[in-house]
Amino acid sequence: MLSSERLNALLTYDFETGAVHRRASKKPLIPDFDGLCSIYDSIDKKTIKVKLNKVLFKMLLNQDVGPNQRVLHRNMQEDDFRLKNLMLVHKDKYIEIKEAYRNIEYAIKMLPHPSDRFSYFVQWYEKGVLKNKLVQDAIPAKKLVLKLKLRYSKILTRYCVFDD
Repeated sequence: MLSSERLNALLTYDFETGAVHRRASKKPLIPDFDGLCSIYDSIDKKTIKVKLNKVLFKMLLNQDVGPNQRVLHRNMQEDDFRLKNLMLVHKDKYIEIKEAYRNIEYAIKMLPHPSDRFSYFVQWYEKGVLKNKLVQDAIPAKKLVLKLKLRYSKILTRYCVFDD
């Protein structure tokens, strides 16, 4: 990774929009699908490919992202690079937050049993594994769904911001 000074010499950052531009050409630095961007250093005559959110931590805060750390986009939008939206968290906590978001958004489901009309399957992800629980009545199934949503909502409210 380039030094903070070298990154500031090569790139400009707009704190309001989170846009990053190359100083020489004024072209925007746009990450690919994986969040990686290419930065050419004319002094070393090398191109490095690195995650843009890691570049911003180094460039703006002079802080390296360690191997056990991840950059969390607090509004869960991976293309929002405003500094106030970025937060450094431990790798395990990052996985927990991403799983909570996945569960809240679309993974927690209450599905009717195919042959017993009074039973339901409740599905959710826990530690990367799809869990299925058979519940014998609609009311306990709805309570379980609400309990799971509350558990994952608590995780998200500790780290994420959605009304910005």
